Amino acid sequence: MTITRFALFGALMLLTGCTSHYRNSLHPEYGQTEFDQDWYECQQENSLDFNVARACLAARGWRPVQDPFKK
Repeated sequence: MTITRFALFGALMLLTGCTSHYRNSLHPEYGQTEFDQDWYECQQENSLDFNVARACLAARGWRPVQDPFKK
């Protein structure tokens, strides 16, 4: 049982380390809910081109946050 919990914890930590975090420079008070809404809308408007959808996020003020521990 302990090994299973350890393996699950390790898998969750690995997945968490692979995600990107964004912060809105135009609206610093915005959080995950607002990001999810903007990302959904950008994907709907630009469903064929992922890079255009990311540019849409940038136009709305969202910027990737640099992780100080990654090099």
